[in-house]
Amino acid sequence: MVKRQNVHGNSGPTERVLHESLCYKEGAAIGAQDSSDAASDDKARMVHIRLDADLHRELRLIVAEQDTTLQEWISRTLKKAVADATATRIRERGR
Repeated sequence: MVKRQNVHGNSGPTERVLHESLCYKEGAAIGAQDSSDAASDDKARMVHIRLDADLHRELRLIVAEQDTTLQEWISRTLKKAVADATATRIRERGR
């Protein structure tokens, strides 16, 4: 595979997705080499989930288009979902 560099000098999204996909297939932690806040936080916890193959393929395409990693995208999406659920719970308690 020909490696291409993006403006930051890193491998492009396609190579990153392929690398993460290979790590997933080999049983390694996806995003283990990621430098995101969640990965570098000493208090970070790992969650292992099993995804339907079609959902995993669609997710890989989304993160490639956004030039991010599965780790970063899932972490960001879960933070938003938790914030929304917390706000809803607080509103419902106030009724």
